[in-house]
Parts: sequence; structure tokens; C-alpha cells
Amino acid sequence: MKIALIGPVYPYRGGIAHYTTFLAQRLREKHNVLMISYRRQYPRWLFPGHSDRDPSEHSIQLEDVHYLLDAFSVQSWFRTLNLLKLYEPDLLLTQWWTPFWAPSLITILARFRSVFPEVPIFTICHNIVSHEEHWWDNLVARLVLRLPDHCIVHSESSKIYLLHILPNAKITLIGFPQYEGLISVFYSRADARNKLGIQANESVLLFFGFVRPYKGLEYLLHALAKVNHVLSVRLLIVGEFWHDKQNYLRLIDDLGIGDYVTIVDEYVPNEEIGLYFAAADVLVLPYIKTSQSAVVQLAFETDTPVIASNVSGVGEYVVEGVNGLLVMPGDIEDLAQAITRYFQNNLATAFRQSMPNLKCDRWKMLIEKIEELSNVERTIKNTQL
Repeated sequence: MKIALIGPVYPYRGGIAHYTTFLAQRLREKHNVLMISYRRQYPRWLFPGHSDRDPSEHSIQLEDVHYLLDAFSVQSWFRTLNLLKLYEPDLLLTQWWTPFWAPSLITILARFRSVFPEVPIFTICHNIVSHEEHWWDNLVARLVLRLPDHCIVHSESSKIYLLHILPNAKITLIGFPQYEGLISVFYSRADARNKLGIQANESVLLFFGFVRPYKGLEYLLHALAKVNHVLSVRLLIVGEFWHDKQNYLRLIDDLGIGDYVTIVDEYVPNEEIGLYFAAADVLVLPYIKTSQSAVVQLAFETDTPVIASNVSGVGEYVVEGVNGLLVMPGDIEDLAQAITRYFQNNLATAFRQSMPNLKCDRWKMLIEKIEELSNVERTIKNTQL
């Protein structure tokens, strides 16, 4: 097929840029792919991090990318449409994760539909609404997601939510694919701990990724205070703070756990990701809610067990008692007990041994599903036309 794919790729950073890159790479193994990305993603005053550019020395990159779209340039939207008209794709594949792109997506999808009524439009929904919800999120999501012929989601909660706001939407749920190839340098446990100044016999928890309210870091800090009454555990908080860092620092002081917490407040380049996972005994994700988590996939890539809240988007991938432990979201006592049990019962060895057996090629599954759905939608459209 000739597939047009719209989404962020290098030099932009983050999970969705990585996702788009991996998707384009795998699609190009079988299909012709027109890759359209952004000339500019977010203006500085709207972006909570230090930069939206990937600082990695070993970045994952694509060739033949058209950097066209700018949310504040209507002209760029129509240049994108003109390129799509010239390309004449068999499938238009877009992505949805933030209301910020709604005006441009609505314009492009509606105009594309009028020019190519026979061509299916699919949207991969990373989030249906923002993690930090606003009153307008449902309305905006409804306006955008009524336009594709089919939506692809990676969690049951996303499917349920989308059906709530668009009861007639065609939705396919498929497992979130792995991020194999993102980590460019792997470390031994000894080398990683030596580099980070961590003792060989320390018990180490890892909280990895952007710090945002929905990720529930405060519950992990409270749980750590309880755990350290029983055994000594260190917590690595690794990721850029997108939420009031001072509140977390005050909480750490109030709980008296400053000696047990190490903070790395920065976006981690690809060549350093493996350093923190190699040093950790277990990844902890105390999320209150989520759509899916690329961080879970990084844990599986490094055979790092996971203790996580049993929320949709995470609970589907962490198998209780096999590769990790699941706890009730927001339950400090449950989380503290799980951490204590993990170390006291030495669960790391059994969990790590079982993890390779759970791996599968979800990119292959995703692409085969896209191909299948595309054939179905084209048949339906040709019948209607």
C-alpha cells in the first residue's frame, strides 16, 4: 500500500515520537510510506519541559521525512493537504494524543475526506483526552475522532472512554508494542551501580519518566517511608518534572526520606536509559490512571520486573506473580506491602527468568491489523460509492 503517516519523529523527543518512528520503520518493510511530521511542535510558552528536542547522541531517526505541520500556520495545513493529494495514498494514518492539534487535524481530515472519499482514514489514539483533563476535552475529542473511519487504541479504558463519547465509533484494541531498539547502550548491574554511586547490596526502586500528577509519585514517596521502617530501600526518581517539583521536595523532607531518594531531574537520552534500569531492582509505576505506558515496555526490554498500579494500560502487561506485582491505585499501604514482599521474598530472580518468555512482536500484530482493517474499509467504501 501507499500509506501516509502523520506524527512526530526525530528531532522531537518522547514516547509518541519514538512510537511514530518505530511504526514508520516497520511499515516501510512492506509498504511505501509518506512520513509527514512537524516543522514546529509546541511554542515554548506551552511546553512544560526544558525542550521538545531529543538530546540523544544515539537517536532513532527516519529518512525521507517531510517536516511541514505547524499548529499556528494554516498555510502549513494546506501544504500538507497538497502533498497528500500528490501522493494519493491508499491509507491515511494519523495519531491523536492532545487537543493542541485538533484544529489542524480537523481541517486536514475533513478536506482529505472530500478529495479522497474512497481512502480509509485511521487514527491511533494514544490518549482520548488529556491526562490532566479540561472541560473542553470531551468536545474536542468528539470533533476529531468522529472523522476517522477506524480508531486503534492500546488499552481497554481508552476503548470504553471513546465509546462513551462516540457510541458508533469503530474501534480496535491491540496490545501496546515494544520499544526494542530505543536503548542504545546496555550496562551490567555492577557497572551501572558503580557509575551511579549505588552500593552493590542496596535495594533500589526506579520511578522513570516525566513527573506528572497522574503518575502518582506522591503515593510512592509515602510508601517508601513505610517500607523503610522494615528494610532499607533507595528510590531513583529519573525524569523531567512537569509538575511542581518543590511540592515533592517538601514531601520528601516531611517524610524524612531524603537520604533514601535520588532525583535526576532531566530528560534521559537513549544511551543512558539502560544505565538506570540496570541499576534498579524493580520499576515502580504508582499511576492513578493512564492510557498506556512506554516505560513498561522499556522495563520488559531490560528484563526489569515491575510493581505497578492495576490501571488499564499497565495492568494488561504486568502479569501478577510472573513479571511483577499489581496494587490498587492510590493505596499507599498496598504499595508499601508489595515493595516489602518483593524484596523480602527475593522475587526478582524468578520474575527476571520468566520475562523473556512473555515477549512477542506486537509491531507485527499491529501492522497486520492495520492491513486487515484497511482492506475491509476499502471494500466497504467501494460498495458505498
